[in-house]
Amino acid sequence: MTLALGTRHPRRYSAMMLVLPPLLLIAAPLTVLLATDVTPTPEQRGTAIVVAALPVVTPIFLRVIGLRWDPLLLAPAWVLCALGLTVIARVQPDLLERQLLWITLGWAAFIALVGFPPLIEWLRRYRYTWLTAAVLLALSTLFFGDDVTGQGTRLWLRIGPLTMQPAELLRVLLIVFLAAYLSERTELLFVTWRRLGPLSVPPPAYWLPLLGMVGLAVMVVVAQRDFGPSVIYVATFLAMLYLATGRRAAVLTAILIFAGAALLAYGTSDRIQGRVEAWLDPWADAQGAGYQSLQAIGGLAFGGVTGAGPGWGYPGLIPAAHTDYPLAVIGEEWGLLGTLAVIALYTLLTLRALARSREAGDRFAQLLSAGLAVSLAVQVLVVLGGVLRLVPLTGITSPFFSYGGSSMLMGWVMLALLLRARAPGATEPARPLRRPPLPAIDARNRRVGLALLLGFLVLAGALGYWQVVRAADLSSDPAVMGERLNREAARVTRGRILDRNGEVLAETVRASDGTVQRQYHDPGAVHVLGFNSPRLGAAGAEAAAADDLMGRTQRTPLDTARDLLHLDREGADVRLTIDADLQRVAEEAMGGATGAAVALDPRSGDVLALVSNPTFAPDFSEEEWTALRNDPRSPLLNRATQGLYTPGSTFKTVTLAAGVEYGLVGPDSPAECPEQIFIEGVSIVSRNEPPGQRTEDVTDAYAYSCNTFFAQLGVELGEGRFTEMSGAFGLTEAVPFELPTAAGRLSSTPGFLGRDAGLAASAFGQGELQVTPLHLALVTAAVANGGEVPEPRLFLDDRPSTWRRAMLPSTARAVAAMMERGVEAGWASTAAIPGVRVAGKTGSAEVAPDDTSHALFIAFAPVDDPQIAVAVVKERAGSGSQQAGPVARAIMEAWLSRDSGG
Repeated sequence: MTLALGTRHPRRYSAMMLVLPPLLLIAAPLTVLLATDVTPTPEQRGTAIVVAALPVVTPIFLRVIGLRWDPLLLAPAWVLCALGLTVIARVQPDLLERQLLWITLGWAAFIALVGFPPLIEWLRRYRYTWLTAAVLLALSTLFFGDDVTGQGTRLWLRIGPLTMQPAELLRVLLIVFLAAYLSERTELLFVTWRRLGPLSVPPPAYWLPLLGMVGLAVMVVVAQRDFGPSVIYVATFLAMLYLATGRRAAVLTAILIFAGAALLAYGTSDRIQGRVEAWLDPWADAQGAGYQSLQAIGGLAFGGVTGAGPGWGYPGLIPAAHTDYPLAVIGEEWGLLGTLAVIALYTLLTLRALARSREAGDRFAQLLSAGLAVSLAVQVLVVLGGVLRLVPLTGITSPFFSYGGSSMLMGWVMLALLLRARAPGATEPARPLRRPPLPAIDARNRRVGLALLLGFLVLAGALGYWQVVRAADLSSDPAVMGERLNREAARVTRGRILDRNGEVLAETVRASDGTVQRQYHDPGAVHVLGFNSPRLGAAGAEAAAADDLMGRTQRTPLDTARDLLHLDREGADVRLTIDADLQRVAEEAMGGATGAAVALDPRSGDVLALVSNPTFAPDFSEEEWTALRNDPRSPLLNRATQGLYTPGSTFKTVTLAAGVEYGLVGPDSPAECPEQIFIEGVSIVSRNEPPGQRTEDVTDAYAYSCNTFFAQLGVELGEGRFTEMSGAFGLTEAVPFELPTAAGRLSSTPGFLGRDAGLAASAFGQGELQVTPLHLALVTAAVANGGEVPEPRLFLDDRPSTWRRAMLPSTARAVAAMMERGVEAGWASTAAIPGVRVAGKTGSAEVAPDDTSHALFIAFAPVDDPQIAVAVVKERAGSGSQQAGPVARAIMEAWLSRDSGG
């Protein structure tokens, strides 16, 4: 990679860099003003036209004075100014004319400085004078400063109607001082440095003036409780020290000194401590110290990849967005594409500035250009890193992008110095100095450039994290997105949620007075449909399909045109795999009993019905929400996907599959079912054989649910094979699904499965096993589906897929046959449907001594053409055969009857 971007550019490329900025300077803010129904004033229009002409005038002027136009340096700055105007037009349009004025003044300063040939030599020669004047000017704010923000920091000096921050000027002149001092003290690099413990330090004559001036500049801004500039000062100093000396030990020594000072400042400043706390956990004070950060993150997540569109976001929710968070404004309405464009522009600007330092002909010009480039880059990295929660927020502004006169003015001054630093007139001091060859700085320059490039790549990655990776879950976070959802609901008709056949399950109804209400036509399906609350966020399908329902996905040019014209937007409808009729059958069959039922298509993974009891009303009030959260019955818990239950004898299906898969047993293998056995002194009892029946083979042991047989089979399998088969079914993982799911577990006590007694108890479904009803439904589906576990699907437009393979097809066929035998002649007969081949398994899970067991049942049908798999759990209901079996039968019978047209 090379950072030395050439100064010669193809004519077509240069023409584009010349034409694009003026177009954007007018078109970008004008687009936003039109989208927000704001009419620009005649003064704004006139000033904008003047500013748009400046990028065209600039290369002409530079050519007249004999300087080369550098489009890679100037064009990014102009485009960033245009994007900044876009932000101001969106959130503070009344400040637009003032920002245009500051751009004009900045450009005027740029022209004046590049047109003054002795500039660089004057800066070098009178560096102490300039820096002392800047320090005194900054100190004057302690006595004459103005608190523009109202936060208790008097950082501004007022000059008539304008205000400026002396700290910005101090930064530039500090860089001038450092470049001059380091370039003129190069001979000390060849003096033997002294050892101070593990560190190598230069003589005091070298570092005392250096640290003294840098320390003084830092102390001036710290005295004003303005800590952001001090970070830039120190980082720039360290980079310039490394570029000049190449001594890592010197940089490390300086880092340790300033780190100690930073810790001291943190320990003595409530302001710093508050910002660090708000950075670490803004959710802890979501309506106070963390509000600004959370709203900015919410804006980025709301914008996603393509953005909400001009005028369709809510950047006004972000306090001081035009100064502190312009990136979030771009991200909200122009999306990840817009924010990455900002990062790319800053990357090009700073790397080009650094490249110019390599092209300079003398050491002072090199260090000056490099210092300016690093200062710009660090400013951007610190500011945008604070926006993206990579570092604490500092309160400084983004160069050329944020609203602010001082920042804009000094940005253009820095560009002028970059152009002048390698121009005729930038000469070395008269007295000759010993200095290493320039290529030594060249190599260090490259390393600094790569470090800065890495920083910009980290920013780009953080943008992807907030705008893509975290966008979905943040969309249902009320602290982040609640107010946006509340406002959006007033102007966007949320799409409908339909069942697989088009029946409306949820829709938005708009009253005659304009108020809207979300209506749910099957409140019993609340754990599937979820809810959408402006203050509490969204859950269920409402959260999973929020972007579709609000019309933020699959946008067309027509949608964009409607946004620009501020026409009503309608969200898209989404179709679930749920069958409304079957859902009602499942709800009725459960009879309000606490527990869950899941029905899915074993071939596609389509969730056909999902019931979790108790339920709650999705249109709850805030008071009702508090009561729901404190309800000991846990109605907010989706028991079907997150409820963890001991599976009881339904787990014998997994143990049986393992025995068949590993060749230990087959359907016709001889088996016995003793009433009692002892394993490691632990008694295991089985009195499950039906009256008059006797266990003769493995099929009987499964149909009669013989605990002692499966305990012995579990011991024979051993921990390794038992764990492997459980993992093959995915029982220890959270199921990939659009609704939140919980991972199951095989044990909670270390070494439990390493003991035969623990393994035996687990093999027949007790022990420390915990799985969800969805896990059990997928185990059942895997048997029905030839050993493949489907990935459960909630939205009909998603493509069906296989989650994993649990066992061989031959194993699945063998287990299915034994499950069918259980319905024909075993305890699972309560699920029998006349004329249909049904496979099933009961379960009664002990939960506590002297407490009624949970009732469980798994089943699928028809065996010869599986179309539905079911898992049912009734808490503390007793017999799985008598309590859960009829529920499974009712669900399967309703589905198969419907499918056959009956």
